[in-house]
Amino acid sequence: MLPSFINRFPDGTETGEFLCLEIGGSTLRAALVRLQDIHGPTNQSVEVVDMQSWPITKELKMSKAPIFVRWIAQTAAQVVKQGPEASPNGEQVGIRTCLTWSFPFEQQAIDRGNILSCGKGFLVFDELVGCDIGALLHDAFSNEGLLIHLEAIVNDTVAGLLAGHRDEPSMHTSIVLGTGINAAAAVPVSKLDARKFSRYPPEWSQVSSYVLVNTELSLLGGTIFTRTVWDSALIQNVPGGSCLQPLEYLCSGYYIGEIVRVILVSVIHSGCLFSGRAPEKLLLPFSFESSLVATLVGDSTQDLSISAAALARSFTWPSHRAPSLMELRMMKAIAHSVSLRAAGYTAASIYALSTFVQSIRGTEDASNGRHLGGAIVVGVSGAVFERLPGFKATCEKVLNEMAQHNAGDGCETVRFVLKHVAHGGIIGSAVAAAIRQ
Repeated sequence: MLPSFINRFPDGTETGEFLCLEIGGSTLRAALVRLQDIHGPTNQSVEVVDMQSWPITKELKMSKAPIFVRWIAQTAAQVVKQGPEASPNGEQVGIRTCLTWSFPFEQQAIDRGNILSCGKGFLVFDELVGCDIGALLHDAFSNEGLLIHLEAIVNDTVAGLLAGHRDEPSMHTSIVLGTGINAAAAVPVSKLDARKFSRYPPEWSQVSSYVLVNTELSLLGGTIFTRTVWDSALIQNVPGGSCLQPLEYLCSGYYIGEIVRVILVSVIHSGCLFSGRAPEKLLLPFSFESSLVATLVGDSTQDLSISAAALARSFTWPSHRAPSLMELRMMKAIAHSVSLRAAGYTAASIYALSTFVQSIRGTEDASNGRHLGGAIVVGVSGAVFERLPGFKATCEKVLNEMAQHNAGDGCETVRFVLKHVAHGGIIGSAVAAAIRQ
């Protein structure tokens, strides 16, 4: 677990206007965020202004560090319409900026953090391990003629939890399932290794009972979940061929499409699809995008024409023969099975994390994590929850089936509610900065 510097939840009184950046596994987002007191006269406590997003291409992920950091500054600067703000005495103080960094980093202060190694094809980070994220961005924006004042750096899971808790105060755990999978939770400082806080100022430790942590959930499950021959084949296509993030390989958006592709190629080679002839592009690792999985799963047309059109845009079929309806149905069944498995493993992970957090929080906090209806509320965000049809509902269903199955005799059955946190990665960093004030 990687602790943040956040030792309290928002109470809704946070205010301010911030330039918020979110660097994710596949997308850079930037927006101006205005926070207003939720107890004020307006019904809108959060306003997201002019949010824009840009894909992080494979070329960028494999580029040199200066190129990647410069691209972030040049691209995000498009959202900023004005130059540095000035204080009353004329001194330039910079644009109030917050960053959500969706990768592992070791927090040094609320506005500083050293980059750790990560996966998802980001070879560029090999050059950046150990570098201070804040210093890198400050210099990159300065080179673009923009002075920023970085007020907070948070992981995307912590950002989602902060944004979700501000709207639903009973939320104490959140999960992000997009390009990767990860979760955040509030845990007692006393339950973490003291060495994790060796660089924290003494005054922080003196006033901190709890801390929001990035659990790095994707690193778990390697010896627990069953791995198929197709999973093993996928791992061989990952640089290094090592299973560093076992949970991520089973259910994240970066890998769901690849699992489907590996299964399809296997079925084709067995002669059960396309007369044993695969489109050449389909033989290339990561050529079957997860968006195609979502299209297949969500296609309710009788002839699966939506799926057929999407596949035709992505692949050229041997002898120019389009897939038959039977073949489309088989592809849909494979995509659906992979989606169901991902939802089940995600549910198991949420259940395990929630049970663990409840156990270490102790009986004095038994009410935490439940709203007035008695359910445990877990914040969810990310493209898989938002774009894969039926995924959230299936995950919640499996969660509650697990809770019912594991309830002891005479014990109350725990009920789970998965609550979507919209724009959590963007809004949460602003909340973190506002809490700091």
